[in-house]
Amino acid sequence: MDFFLQEDDYLVFCHSDTCTQCKQIIGDVASFAEDNIVKTYFLNVSLPDNKITLVPIDEITIGVNNINDLVYAGTPTIFEVKNGITTSNIAGKDKCLTFLNEIRKNQIK
Repeated sequence: MDFFLQEDDYLVFCHSDTCTQCKQIIGDVASFAEDNIVKTYFLNVSLPDNKITLVPIDEITIGVNNINDLVYAGTPTIFEVKNGITTSNIAGKDKCLTFLNEIRKNQIK
């Protein structure tokens, strides 16, 4: 998947086969995606073709429009992309769930 060739605003949920936190929330993220609130893609970074740069610190990637500049601190991570640019980089199980719940709550209003 190329992050920046999509036409609409969307989320990308980055997860790994070996990530315990990812396994704990993937059902919640799938439920969110099925509700079609925001188009959501799943990117398994364990697969060789889906590598993005892993950095040792919580470096925020905001304003990026090129896959080569995209970094993350680990999984799970949700990237929000609007108009072809990352606008949010949410890392960690609890933060990801809170982020999705806020989007869901704002959609209901």
